[in-house]
Amino acid sequence: MGVTRVGPGARRGPRVLVVALMLAALLAAPMPLGAWDDIGHQLVAAIAWRHMTPEARARAVALLRSAPADAALASLYDELAVAGEDRDRAFFMIAATWADRVRDRERPEYAYHRSSWHYVNFFWEQPEPGAPGVERPDLGTNGEVLIRLEEQGGVVGDPSRDAAERAIALAWVLHLVGDLHQPMHASARITVEHPEGDRGGNLFRLGEDMNLHWYWDSITGRSRARGPEETELEYLDRLAKEIETAHPRERLEDRLKPGAYEAWARESWELARTRLYPADLEQGREPSEAYRGGAFGIASERFALAGYRLAEVLNRLLGGE
Repeated sequence: MGVTRVGPGARRGPRVLVVALMLAALLAAPMPLGAWDDIGHQLVAAIAWRHMTPEARARAVALLRSAPADAALASLYDELAVAGEDRDRAFFMIAATWADRVRDRERPEYAYHRSSWHYVNFFWEQPEPGAPGVERPDLGTNGEVLIRLEEQGGVVGDPSRDAAERAIALAWVLHLVGDLHQPMHASARITVEHPEGDRGGNLFRLGEDMNLHWYWDSITGRSRARGPEETELEYLDRLAKEIETAHPRERLEDRLKPGAYEAWARESWELARTRLYPADLEQGREPSEAYRGGAFGIASERFALAGYRLAEVLNRLLGGE
């Protein structure tokens, strides 16, 4: 789901920002290594925007608009059907989805796709359903998100680098901070069925067209539907305010740990290990009512932390140029 864009000759009415939720789900479903769907990534960016300084906001938008033409990033700004500050905000939010948009092999921007950048898997073993999970540090980790987030942040924060290069790096930072807070992007659960790990729940099937990873990627749309009269920006603003009310920044202040990327990833892993594979979660079946009921509560705190932390990162990188 992206903020709705319009092409030449399209009619611009007061309700032109219509969310294509089902289409977005269909497009994203075959992509098992994306973290959070477009709703989730834009939600993290929406929360971050609310806590960024005016200087960091302006510089972020200006940088993103400097992206190379073949990246199909800067062009998103011109296609948005909103104006003024809303346009800057919408562009910032949709830019957070860019790293998943470049997965299409048929498009030139596929050259920017980096599948291994989106996750870091900590291996752990669960001998039977619901049993306490035991970390397997002897197996190390896989995935590059920790390395790349540090690397790309360094590019963003270096004003001597080319603006186009910094733009791409910024889009990665927007996306990877969100990725790092999706619990399934830090977890590889080892069982008899999956002795080499379940690839962040991708191998844990919940049905013919669903796995545990995608269940968590798409948790927001499953739990909080858009109202029939809401524009997409109104929908995302409502969700952001709901999440901030439930998890205010001041209550999470001592947990922000600015720049402690591995600590953030470890939080996600700990959630996966201790809460996301209970005894009543069975392969081949939909999650129980109790599981579904608690899932958005877990995810909403991750969205809040991701948004507040992203704002801290960008205020540091862009606030003092």
